[in-house]
Amino acid sequence: RAINAIINKHDFLSIEDGEIIIRTNYLEEILIEIRSDYNVKMDKGLIPKNVIGIVLNNRTIYKNNYFEDYIGDYKFRVSYNSFFQVNNYMAGEIFNILKNNLKGENLLDLYCGVGTLGISVAHNFKRIYGIEVIGNAIKDAKTNARINKIDNAFYYVGDTAKILKDIDVYFDSIIVDPPRSGLNKETITKIIELRPKTIAYVSCDPMTLARDLSILYDNYYVEKANVLNMFPNTYHVECVCILKLR
Repeated sequence: RAINAIINKHDFLSIEDGEIIIRTNYLEEILIEIRSDYNVKMDKGLIPKNVIGIVLNNRTIYKNNYFEDYIGDYKFRVSYNSFFQVNNYMAGEIFNILKNNLKGENLLDLYCGVGTLGISVAHNFKRIYGIEVIGNAIKDAKTNARINKIDNAFYYVGDTAKILKDIDVYFDSIIVDPPRSGLNKETITKIIELRPKTIAYVSCDPMTLARDLSILYDNYYVEKANVLNMFPNTYHVECVCILKLR
């Protein structure tokens, strides 16, 4: 509703050409990201009150470059270029699935984003380690651990293989929540090498999920498969598979 309203009220921005990303939270506050090679004109006097930030080509030009949102009882800060689930209710269901199926000493949260999934199961582990390539997302993750009073989380920005060389622990469990393209060969090879007892694979693309599960098949079997209606009124679904070491 808030996004539709702001699309219809565009007199405060003048953009010749480019890409506009509009995000909203539970309060219907609006965060706008603009990517354009052309001049962008802005009339601050016409900006609606619920617009809490505008970012142009990675530069904040109005108020904030992040918003805050909730999934269940957890509060999260999300920067303009950080991934965050689009359906908070269903994201809460993912939290419940993970809480009921993951526990141990050390958890590795790959593609951790702003830390949502790892934080949701932090109390089931002594330590959680999150890795993400987006620098702002890792800053958010550290902030979110603090906001939610999680003191056993450690976050790293960069390449997974390189970072894991400096983390000398055995991971009981691994969470992976990759983009639609799924896991690359290097990451799958590394996961098999680490040999965690349990893998939670969160996927928004059943085709790449099936591809990756077939590669993992010799080492892992699917104990549970959950299908969630994350994207109502579309043919897209979210899948959460719990894999166990053979």
